[in-house]
Amino acid sequence: MEANIARRPAPSEPVVSGRGRRVVAAVAVAATLVSCTSDPGPGRVARDIVETEAEANPALDEDCLKRQLERFSDDELSAISERVRSGSADVEEQGRAELDEFRTALESCV
Repeated sequence: MEANIARRPAPSEPVVSGRGRRVVAAVAVAATLVSCTSDPGPGRVARDIVETEAEANPALDEDCLKRQLERFSDDELSAISERVRSGSADVEEQGRAELDEFRTALESCV
């Protein structure tokens, strides 16, 4: 059993920079949609996360992320979430493709 020891990344490993944190924030928003289908709805939850992340990371392009969020309705986001968790391989694949499209839209802001 290995000890859990913090280490520095090797020179070939990516180091999370300010830009990386923005990407992580965008991806976190997308990942949250997979598990959130209740009130106030996935769009509002995603917007809240963007606003919180923007407070913590002033370099985050909050306006761009909000514009990208507005491209997807709550119904669309809920449908993506349902498809990803459907249990049917074909439907899940479709949901993952749609989730990737959403993630790509958010990542375009960073």
